Amino acid sequence: MHIQRKIEIDRTVGAAVAIAINGIAHLAGRLLNRSHTLPASYRTIVVCKLIGMGSIIQATPLLRSIKENYPQCSVIFVSTDTNKNLIQRIASVDTILTIDDRNFFSLLGTTLLLLARLWMIRPDCYIDLEIYSHFSSLLTAYSCARLRFGFFKGRFGTRNGIYTHMVYFNIKAPISRAYLQIAAIAGCTTLCKEVEPPLPTEREIASMEQTCNRHGIASAAHSIVINPNASDLRIERRWSGANFAQLSRRLLAALPGVNILFIGSPAERAYVESIAAQVPGTSPSRVVNLAGRLSIGEMLALLKSVRLLITNDSGPLHCASALKTKVIALFGPCSPAQYGSLPGILPIYKNVYCSPCVHEFDTPPCNGDNACMKAISVDEVFHAAIGVLNDRAPSPFLPDITYRHSETQQPLGIVRRNR
Repeated sequence: MHIQRKIEIDRTVGAAVAIAINGIAHLAGRLLNRSHTLPASYRTIVVCKLIGMGSIIQATPLLRSIKENYPQCSVIFVSTDTNKNLIQRIASVDTILTIDDRNFFSLLGTTLLLLARLWMIRPDCYIDLEIYSHFSSLLTAYSCARLRFGFFKGRFGTRNGIYTHMVYFNIKAPISRAYLQIAAIAGCTTLCKEVEPPLPTEREIASMEQTCNRHGIASAAHSIVINPNASDLRIERRWSGANFAQLSRRLLAALPGVNILFIGSPAERAYVESIAAQVPGTSPSRVVNLAGRLSIGEMLALLKSVRLLITNDSGPLHCASALKTKVIALFGPCSPAQYGSLPGILPIYKNVYCSPCVHEFDTPPCNGDNACMKAISVDEVFHAAIGVLNDRAPSPFLPDITYRHSETQQPLGIVRRNR
């Protein structure tokens, strides 16, 4: 199913069911007077993040912190089938449970199987990293875990009964630190802040090199990767294709030994090809469209090998940063304070009045006329790229955030339930 279609169903059917379940859970909590005191240790913790490759990577400090503080605890990750290959690379995850959301019937069937597995496991704790999804809230409720952690933003709405512990979601905080705030409130005293890289296998590295060789590229190490895509969750995150084409032409002229490699999913190949066709090189191998030609593992191998990634705010940004590759990230509808604060990332962002808007509106205020991205000039990105390649790019300034009470040292952001 198209992401926007999923959102529409979630906002209508999901919201109505979540409101009902939230009321039932709230009433049951009052009648049963069930204890929600944190245990000294955990037997099983479930962490759920259904969509967002980058968000899953940024959840690795949370996962590592759980393992560091509770080494005997089994960590189960709940997501969709499309993310399974990525999650399999995270050492802190013991078990992966997925749902197939390609259509309504596959979603229904695999969701019922997932819930059956959770009821058999009977987890001590369920951590929901989704912020706006009613479907994810329902999974949290039906898990029947005694402790249920989730984010709070806006009114209580459908959450003050379903979740036993809620954490204020601060859009100014790096997303990995927001996830770690849940870890702190769940009892983790040692927090692991470094992101765990999703490493490719030797076979995937060899396969990536063979693909490059077939296109006349002797070594990916002399290449710049460009990702002009953004998921259909918010297509306004795209910088224009014409800008990417012009940037590529300037980079090829300024850097004679460098290749430009475009990446993307199979569904994005035609769009990427329309951009690559505007970038004639001195030889065919200097401009290559690899969109739809690489598996996730091969993409990771490529990102680990190249000199620089230039990308919109999307999954490859987080993969490359975790793999210690230099990144220039173009932000608009999202703030770099939230998703662009990892090491090695140079964010370019114009702080227009209506940004960030991604998580605030189903339809953005600009109605697709993304002034925030159009304000970024080709000249600005070109000079940033030259600076990064020559190790003289400026470090982005992001204000410090206090995460604990200055006197009690208790984690900040706890949202109290009525009961």
